[in-house]
Amino acid sequence: MAIPKGRFLYHGALACLFGHALAASAQQDPATPLGQAVEAAANNSALQTVTGDAVNQTCGELVPEYAQTSNPRLPPTSAEEALFFRCSDMVGTALGLLGQPGIGTDLGWSNEQLAEGMQQLTGEEQVSKGRLATEGSNGQFANIGMRLDAIRAGARATAGGLSLAYNGAPVAGGNAGDDGTGWGWFLNGAMGSGDRDATQREDDYDYDSYGATLGFDYQFESGLVAGFALGYHDYEVDFANVSSFQTGPQLTNTQAGGGFDTDGYALSGYAIGHVGRFYIDGLVSVGQSDIDSERIVRYNGSASGQGTGQNLVVDRSMRGSTDSDTYSLGVSTGTSFEMGWADLSLDLGVSYVDVSIDGYTEKDIARGNDTNEFSGLNLAYDDQDFDSLQSSLGFQLSRAYSVSSGVLLPYLNAAWRHEFENESSTMKARYAAQDSGQVFNLNVVTDDPDEDFYEVGLGLSAVFANNIQAFVDYRTTLDLDKVDAQLFTVGIRGSF
Repeated sequence: MAIPKGRFLYHGALACLFGHALAASAQQDPATPLGQAVEAAANNSALQTVTGDAVNQTCGELVPEYAQTSNPRLPPTSAEEALFFRCSDMVGTALGLLGQPGIGTDLGWSNEQLAEGMQQLTGEEQVSKGRLATEGSNGQFANIGMRLDAIRAGARATAGGLSLAYNGAPVAGGNAGDDGTGWGWFLNGAMGSGDRDATQREDDYDYDSYGATLGFDYQFESGLVAGFALGYHDYEVDFANVSSFQTGPQLTNTQAGGGFDTDGYALSGYAIGHVGRFYIDGLVSVGQSDIDSERIVRYNGSASGQGTGQNLVVDRSMRGSTDSDTYSLGVSTGTSFEMGWADLSLDLGVSYVDVSIDGYTEKDIARGNDTNEFSGLNLAYDDQDFDSLQSSLGFQLSRAYSVSSGVLLPYLNAAWRHEFENESSTMKARYAAQDSGQVFNLNVVTDDPDEDFYEVGLGLSAVFANNIQAFVDYRTTLDLDKVDAQLFTVGIRGSF
């Protein structure tokens, strides 16, 4: 039966008002009908339940504006009205699943499908930006660390700090340890890849990374070397498109895809000197990155649904652009030993990275069979800040071989890294369309960073005539929870 204009689901208004009444006591007892229905789903997550509460409470705030005036038989005339329709679908579905009085609109979903729907309505994909922005800075550190390795004649550098895809690859030879003074230069390029398995807080994704660093330094008569470098990095991240775990019609997705691209530059200064047999080096870097993202929201109502939720098609691309700023510094020290059959280098370092990401608002774009101008489901994100404080303890084994064209130096290295900033962080977002009533944030809590993990690498450095050096390096990480990462680096060095 058609629903008369001006009488949009009286019971629905009461149900949403129930959520509205709970809003005032949200801090003490945030349970709402939508949150309760999601919590009753098998294999639900805390993120889905919290999102259900926020959506229900947001719906309650919109009741006074739209419950008595909106016509659900017509397309929404504003983004906020569209948000009211979509949250009413969710609340109505929850009430039906809880056996409470219906509101005349629901999606015909199970509890499990409702939980997966909540996964679509929060922005958990965005928390990966901070992690990868941090790694971009570490990549610049690591590439300079390769140069410092050469300067100190094989002593392992760890001022590069924590990284998942960019790693310090020690290479020795050539002008390392020369007595003369003058200018030197280096150019490194890197290609990496990796993936992260899904958790209850963060989504499954894979990525490809690219980077390059060009630097120049000067060796003084005292032996001190100081220089500067310009680095570029690019991360291309794809979130998996994972079908629903539920049997029957595929009305929801566990993940709906999307991704983001991060590219930026960093300017760094570095120096290295010796105190007796020990080297001491320092590194400082500032960087800026541009981040373009896409978050997919996709779900369907079933034929058994009611009102605006019956056979509903939601297929949206939520796109956004923002910037990040990075400040990094690191110090390390170490020494080397000649053991006859090989050279052993030991090192100890500490690094700090601070990344701030500007807040932004997504742009809501229809896709596929979704013909609505608005969905109201795009999010506005607050500023984010991420910190990493890491220590590193590592070693390198290397041995030089003379050949007709120069010197070859194969090496093997490993490092244990410990993260002191090992607590999760919270990302705050809200529905950008909401202008009425109190705003309830979608608080997305990240996974705790790995406290301890290891890096293992091997490579080959070659020293040719005229003090030209080249190297290749491969590095991977071990004992990172849910993460697999590897990096291949090539470079060339010289002096003038």
